[in-house]
Amino acid sequence: MSAVAPSAHKGQKAEKEISHDEPDKHFMIAYETATQRISKESDRKQTPIGHTGLVNVGNSCFMNAILQPLLHAPIFSQLFHEKRAQGLVNWKNGIISGAFSALIDMALSGDFRAISPAFFLEMIALHVRLQFVNGEQHDAQEFQIYLLDALHQETNRANGLQTFEQNYDSSNLRKSASDFFKRSQLFSSSPINDLFNVTTISVIQCSTCSTTSVLFEAMNQISVELPTNKNCLNLKDCLEAHFSPTNLEDNWDCPKCKSKQPATQSTKIWTVPLLLIIQLNRFSQRDGKFEKNEVELTFDVDELDLAPFLHDKSPLKIAAFGLYGLTDHIGQQLDSGHYTSSVANFATKDKEWLNFNDAICKPCDAPSSSKNVYILHYQQIHADSGSDAEAADSGTSHDRESSGESGTDSEEDQDGPDAEAAGSGTPHDSESSGESGTDREEDQE
Repeated sequence: MSAVAPSAHKGQKAEKEISHDEPDKHFMIAYETATQRISKESDRKQTPIGHTGLVNVGNSCFMNAILQPLLHAPIFSQLFHEKRAQGLVNWKNGIISGAFSALIDMALSGDFRAISPAFFLEMIALHVRLQFVNGEQHDAQEFQIYLLDALHQETNRANGLQTFEQNYDSSNLRKSASDFFKRSQLFSSSPINDLFNVTTISVIQCSTCSTTSVLFEAMNQISVELPTNKNCLNLKDCLEAHFSPTNLEDNWDCPKCKSKQPATQSTKIWTVPLLLIIQLNRFSQRDGKFEKNEVELTFDVDELDLAPFLHDKSPLKIAAFGLYGLTDHIGQQLDSGHYTSSVANFATKDKEWLNFNDAICKPCDAPSSSKNVYILHYQQIHADSGSDAEAADSGTSHDRESSGESGTDSEEDQDGPDAEAAGSGTPHDSESSGESGTDREEDQE
């Protein structure tokens, strides 16, 4: 498979420099090779669209259980149909996008009962993370982080390579948000960000002198803790705890006091994404192993309202989401067990719910509680799959931060009228959260 040569890993020299006119070539080679491999290795049989399973190619349920919710989100999958995706890739590569595009097109063709993702996994191993192809069980959340980051890197519209240091206070939050989004665009702007990124705002206030420091942070998922002392939880309670103020006792370097001081920290949501991923921290390390908190969690299916967690100066007033997929981990420890997924099939009028256990697809009821749910996938209720995919493609997503550019110096304080745009958009990550993987994948299924 010399046509799809591996890119250089850290510490290695690339076999070939990829020039600015090559991403289309790399994309098409990967797409065509993946199509051939899938056709050859998969179970061809006419199947209702959306019912195609994914073959387990060696403890690969961690990948399959992430891919199904992603490819069942029309806003996302439409971006990676061959013709549209081919125009998204930048000069950096295009191989992962090409292989992923072929996987989506074949999975949603209705021509296969189950398809083999072997080639796609091989490309992930060669170009993203080698350990994913070692035949061992891995953390599904970690795979999702690496996959979305790889697709982001290959479709990043920005040319700048530098991040920037934030130096904001609470004197004019809308103006600060506008500045954050403008600067972020210079190094991180992609359809992946447009669809998945949620921006939070953290305000730290010194308890001694009241000096404030503001930090905006963009991420492609929200990770929430699950208490261990309860038998049953509600997702809203977990989110309430996640966004509750915390006390920093003598642990903040106050720039005015010039010493460590007690302070309070409050984190709220500034902008919301079209596709919201909520990861539940079910695993904690003990004696070198990651043990699971199997508390029963109930969660909203028809409408999850995030409005109570918006910052009061956020330009958003409505933030409602409907559940369309989830990833379950079955088992008591991360180094054992099995991953499955359940999704709403948008290809049907009534959005039937389907459960995927690798290659096996079965109808199921819409889930509303589980002791095994690990990752929840929500879609903004107002989202329109066609127009929003088009917007993400062109870089003008539904609430893009360009609308925030009205946050000018004439805004005397953050208490002025809300300008829809002070970051009303799906923000573009500052690469400071959610994109670094963990190393908990020494597991076997």
